[in-house]
Amino acid sequence: MTTRRDLHREPLSNVIPLDTPFTMFIEPTNRCNFRCAFCPTSKPNLISSVNRPTGDMTYEFSKQIIDQIALFPKKLKMLNFQYMGEPLLNPHTPDMIAYAVDKNISNWYEIRTNGSLLNPKMNRRLIASGINRVGISVEAINSIGYQKISGVHNFNIDRFMDNIGDLHDNEGDNCEVYIKIDDTGLTEEEKAMFFELFSPLADDIQIEYLIDWNRADDFDFKLGINSGKMMTGHDPYIKNICSYPFYTLGITWHGETPLCCVDWSYATSIGNVHQENMQQIWNGERLKDFRIMHLENRRSENPACATCKGLFMCPDNIEDKREEILSRL
Repeated sequence: MTTRRDLHREPLSNVIPLDTPFTMFIEPTNRCNFRCAFCPTSKPNLISSVNRPTGDMTYEFSKQIIDQIALFPKKLKMLNFQYMGEPLLNPHTPDMIAYAVDKNISNWYEIRTNGSLLNPKMNRRLIASGINRVGISVEAINSIGYQKISGVHNFNIDRFMDNIGDLHDNEGDNCEVYIKIDDTGLTEEEKAMFFELFSPLADDIQIEYLIDWNRADDFDFKLGINSGKMMTGHDPYIKNICSYPFYTLGITWHGETPLCCVDWSYATSIGNVHQENMQQIWNGERLKDFRIMHLENRRSENPACATCKGLFMCPDNIEDKREEILSRL
């Protein structure tokens, strides 16, 4: 599978340090209405063990964040309105997207949702917001599977599909629907049924693979399934230095700034926008020190990075230019 992150990708090692992040994610909420077996958000004991707070981003705060992003020298390549949690639980999420699109701060806008809250009204709001891609995570192909995987009882799969179909039918020229299902031990028959049911509702459709979130020693997020593949099906890009801290930045619902899309514990946060603005954080000493830690092969010093395999998902490999990048920093 070729993903957007692989297309027209300039060698990251040639452009570090960046004056503007390539990609950012905004977290409308870290709450979720599902309890998926492979997701850390569904594990209250894990969440409490790292003192991760739960809440929703206010619309006013999202506008402050977007206004700060607009002050970077360049536009982002991609802005994703999801991190932990189900973003459509926050009723203001489409308004946040629309505000960002109106500010013209990114070349591409995405959201990923479990799709359970899609309906014609929400679909129209998303389409009107200017979103470029709605990624929908299908968890099973029937209600029994949803109860087993996501802890959802009496899931109405027909209504779910009708709502996705409505989104797809009305998406227009500037939006696309991506549908995926995680291989949680699917049979070949179930895989075939997934494509049969959902291909007519999607512009792009894939089976994705379970990954080790960071702090994988705390829980088996792959549920004992070891496909040997990364999320999108490619072989791991084996390396020791993570490239994510050099081009990505996130904003949680309460203003923390994690650097990693699989950091459910927020342990890679290098600041809070309530204390500093985003430019100060991106160009600050804490992020510089974090990058140097990785370049010096000391990522074990951070609890989120120590045993993380998320770095194997990213095709960028900056190890050959480690010394050169260190000298630039």
